[in-house]
Amino acid sequence: MYLQPFAERLAVIGSAIFRVNRRERDHKLGLRHLFKHLHASTAAMPYRKIPRAIKVSAMRLYEDNILPKPVILGYLGLSSRTFDRVLALWNSTGDVLKQTNGVCGRPRLLHYTDVDYLKRLIQHRPDWFLDELQYLLQTNRFIAAHFTTVHRELVHAGISTKRIKKVASERNEDLRADFIARMAQYTPEQLGFLDEVSKDERTAFRNRGRARKGKRAVMKGVFVRGRRFSAEGLLTLDGMISSTVVEGSMTRALFIDYLEFTVVESFAFNSCEGYSFNPCVSDPFMLTFSGKSQCPSHG
Repeated sequence: MYLQPFAERLAVIGSAIFRVNRRERDHKLGLRHLFKHLHASTAAMPYRKIPRAIKVSAMRLYEDNILPKPVILGYLGLSSRTFDRVLALWNSTGDVLKQTNGVCGRPRLLHYTDVDYLKRLIQHRPDWFLDELQYLLQTNRFIAAHFTTVHRELVHAGISTKRIKKVASERNEDLRADFIARMAQYTPEQLGFLDEVSKDERTAFRNRGRARKGKRAVMKGVFVRGRRFSAEGLLTLDGMISSTVVEGSMTRALFIDYLEFTVVESFAFNSCEGYSFNPCVSDPFMLTFSGKSQCPSHG
C-alpha cells in the first residue's frame, strides 16, 4: 500500500530523466549533423573564391610538415583536387595565383592593329557595310570574325552610325581657297546672305511620329501640292532686313526686281544709320556694306 505512491513517483522521475537525456542526445546529433553538412557543402561548393591567404597558409603548413594533408583539408575546407592544383602552381611559380595580363574574360579576337585597320577603312570610305568589312578583314588580315564582332569593336572604338553628309565630287579645292581669301577682306558687318524657301500644302506634314512597337504611325495628310509660295530674304547681323513672297517659283526676273527695288532700297534707308550698300565689282551678286559712309541728306 505504501510502496505504490513511491513507485509512481519513481516512474515519473525516470520518464523525465529519459526525456531530458533524449533531448540532449538529439541536440548533439543535430549539431554534429549540421557541422558535417556545413563541412561537406563548404568542401564541395563549386566556383567559390578561396582567399589567397588561406591558400598560402595551406601550402606553408604542408611544406613545413606541421599538419598532414587530410587535417589541412578538414580545417580549411578545401577539396583534394583544389589543394593539388594550388600545390602544383606553388611549386612551379612560387605563388598560389596565376599571373595574368590584366585582361579578364575571353581573349579578344581582334588586336588593336586590326581595329586601327577598320578605322582607317571607315575613314577612307564611311559607307562600308559590316559584311564588307568582315570580308576585308578575312582577305587582308586573315581574321575570320563575325560581323557582330566587327560592330562591337567599332562601337568600343567610338564609331557610330550616322547620316552621311554628301558633298559634291566636282568641288574644286583651289577655287574654294580663292573664295575664302576674297571673303577675308570683308568684316561680318559688311556681309549679307540671301536665302530662298518654298511652301505648299504638303510642307506642314511631319514625317516622324510615335506609335507602339510593331504598329505603324498613321496620320492623314494632303497629297495634292495646292498653291505654292516662294519667299526670299536677306540675312545680316541685324537680322532679316528685307524679304519678299511670290506665288509660284522665284524666277530670274522676279529675283532681279527683288534686288533692285527691295534690297537696294532697304540699304539706302539704312545708310542714314551709317551703312551704305556697295555692290562688289568683281562679283555682281556679292553684296557689301560700308560702315564709314554718311547719309547725303543728313550729313
